[in-house]
Amino acid sequence: MARPLAVLAASASALTRGRAGASVVALGPRPGLPVVLFDVAGCPYCRPVREALCMLDLDAVFYPTPIGGTRFVADLAARSGRTSVPFLVDPNRDVSFREADHIVHHLFRFYGVDGTPEHFDGARTRIGSPVARVLRGSGGTHARPSREPRLPLELWYHEACPWSSEVRDVLTELELPHLVHPSAEGSAHLAALRAAAGRETIPYLVDPNTGAKLGESQAIVGYLERTYAGG
Repeated sequence: MARPLAVLAASASALTRGRAGASVVALGPRPGLPVVLFDVAGCPYCRPVREALCMLDLDAVFYPTPIGGTRFVADLAARSGRTSVPFLVDPNRDVSFREADHIVHHLFRFYGVDGTPEHFDGARTRIGSPVARVLRGSGGTHARPSREPRLPLELWYHEACPWSSEVRDVLTELELPHLVHPSAEGSAHLAALRAAAGRETIPYLVDPNTGAKLGESQAIVGYLERTYAGG
């Protein structure tokens, strides 16, 4: 999909979900460690989990497990007993969950204040998320050959940002682990983003393996392709 169309599709996709993940809600206790999410950017059932993480301003380590991927699938199967996503590990409470509904309720129960928003009602999610996926097309679902980084990359983003979507698609397709710092409106991560980037711009990527620091989605995607795509 040509880039302007991809951005337009991602914007329409976010609107079908009410732009969930674009702003932070009332927050509860802060965890000491990032949660871990086995995820596929193009999976409609993973999207509500990512929205919840952004709304709750929770750091998370993402392990992409796209169709045909091999890098993290054995670990996922060992932890979950299955290879389906989403699958969340919360080291702060020593628990893990399959199924988006269970994961979202856990996150809002322990890290929110007002309970799970109506937006995440099971019926709405089952309808809205697949519609959003159709609008966005097939990006971020299938693995491509890539070189494995020694350390996870770091990404500042939020789920409703259309320019972030294309970056997360490539991170998934190349099976690149990444530490996500949700940076929605009201996020505590925005101060760190200003310090790193000089402004509140998303997406923003830091690669501790090379020292690269990049804003603007086109620059990030180009960097990921040059540095990690291929055998």
